Amino acid sequence: MKKYNIYGIGAAIVDTEVIVSDSFLNQNKIDKGLMTLVDEERQRYLINTLTSQRIPVKRSCGGSACNSVVAASRFGSELSFLGQLLMMMKVNSLLKI
Repeated sequence: MKKYNIYGIGAAIVDTEVIVSDSFLNQNKIDKGLMTLVDEERQRYLINTLTSQRIPVKRSCGGSACNSVVAASRFGSELSFLGQLLMMMKVNSLLKI
């Protein structure tokens, strides 16, 4: 049986980062510089709005357990992660263009 230094269990959240204008934030009632969790319907609306305007979207793994496991792996720990992907997105670091 394989041994691990760390076994992470948690939600596998997807971080989504986009660079948008202040007018986009105002039109969509999003506070600048804050993380915003949204439900599936709001996520679909925002992604459709962004992709129709051809704004690049960057996605990466997220969630505290996942982020901790990734950090520990960079220090050489043997690890495993068990998570469930939630149908939410974090609109993280919305910046002015």
